[in-house]
Amino acid sequence: MSKLDTSYLFALFLIAFSFSVKGQMHNNFWTRGIVGVEIAKNLKLDNEFQHRRQNGFENNNPFDKNLMFTYRTWLHYQKSARLKFSLSPFSYYANYNIILDEQGLKQSRNEFRFAGAIEMNQPITQKLKVFQRVAAEYHLGLNHNQNRMRVRTRLGLSYDATPVLLVLLYDELLVNTFGITPDHIFDHNRIGLSLAYKVMPSLTIETGYLFINRLLLLKPTMVYENNMFVNINYTIF
Repeated sequence: MSKLDTSYLFALFLIAFSFSVKGQMHNNFWTRGIVGVEIAKNLKLDNEFQHRRQNGFENNNPFDKNLMFTYRTWLHYQKSARLKFSLSPFSYYANYNIILDEQGLKQSRNEFRFAGAIEMNQPITQKLKVFQRVAAEYHLGLNHNQNRMRVRTRLGLSYDATPVLLVLLYDELLVNTFGITPDHIFDHNRIGLSLAYKVMPSLTIETGYLFINRLLLLKPTMVYENNMFVNINYTIF
């Protein structure tokens, strides 16, 4: 990793942990399923489904309550082994409030999202790579008036432990750039560790852990989250 990459990653950690707002701990379980179709050379269309669960009030069960449902399409263009462009022309999100008190769940906040991303990777050794993904996403509220633009950047390392097992370690920072008050520019930060196992050429299963510190949109409260996740990616060649 270059000196610039190291300094950048360190800066992300400083920004993410510079808040002194009292926080609460939360437990979640995330699942994501992707069915992809290779429609041309270096061109792939993904249909992505997500469901997230969260603990209820005064319990630690990460499967207890709804947190999110989504459907999203992604179009990926693999320009080279080191560079990929992605466009999401449509996605639908149903987000539930994070449960922090006895009031429990409220009506979901529904929205459309439109996004674009660039992903780059640079080999360090034959098995070790440094990667970065930069994306911008516009949120269009359906049953609420909070439209906003969010930018995210993920910087990390990937290691080919075996021909079918990939280890990922990364930090991802998300910030709001439009439609938000200045004190909520910071959205949340994710520190992740995961294992991706290629069951067969068309099927990959990824599982791991995310530690998140999130500044709530509706009030100046920091929430710390333990997130276990399982992602299943199937491609039709």
